Amino acid sequence: MPLERSKRRGARLRAGDPLQAGESGFTLIEVLTASVLALLVLGATLSLFVTGQVDATSAIARADAVQIANDGLREMDQDLRQAYEVQYPTSTSSGTPPATCAAPSAGIQSCNQLDVLARNGSQTDYEVRYDCYVTSTTNPPDKSCVRYQCLASASTPPSATCTSGNATSTRVVIDNLVNYVNPRNTPVFSLSYPSGATRSSSGTVTIEVLAAGTLSKASNGDQATVLLQDGIFMPNLSYGQ
Repeated sequence: MPLERSKRRGARLRAGDPLQAGESGFTLIEVLTASVLALLVLGATLSLFVTGQVDATSAIARADAVQIANDGLREMDQDLRQAYEVQYPTSTSSGTPPATCAAPSAGIQSCNQLDVLARNGSQTDYEVRYDCYVTSTTNPPDKSCVRYQCLASASTPPSATCTSGNATSTRVVIDNLVNYVNPRNTPVFSLSYPSGATRSSSGTVTIEVLAAGTLSKASNGDQATVLLQDGIFMPNLSYGQ
């Protein structure tokens, strides 16, 4: 006697074929259950994909912020290492300092501005001023470090000041500083004064920028920052001037 279709080797049901005795299909509940499970799996997969995309975007923004700040810090270090005279702050006993430079304490002076005379590899003198208390144009109230470069020579007096009015070039080298956003209030320059010296010979430069680039607050209120710090030594200073 021939076997039933459902029991034949390799037999398949086709759409529209009537069910024979002993054959069964899916119930509506089974179909709905399978659909719900499939949607749950698909939703979880999409969630992981979206999260991965957000994490990748955040990582790129963080890398960009670190690279830009690091480039500015390296340029700043190069200028300060080539300095042979500090124009500002003028000395440890300069009287009441402006708001951007605190009074010295225990041999340390905290400043947000620094003005020096320097000489490049071509033996050309120049004056450079870093003002790191300039309001950011991309995201106030964050600050920026602006570099002013002016003409100078070995005879430029210590009282000379390089500003936007007489600068031959003006550039923002580091943007979106959050050093001064409470509760940080960290100065950019911390200058060390040797005993009896009227000029600092070393110190540190501290830069803190937003990890999300120009965003004051990243998504979900995240205010992650990147902190860069480098020691500086100015071996060419003439303390007698």
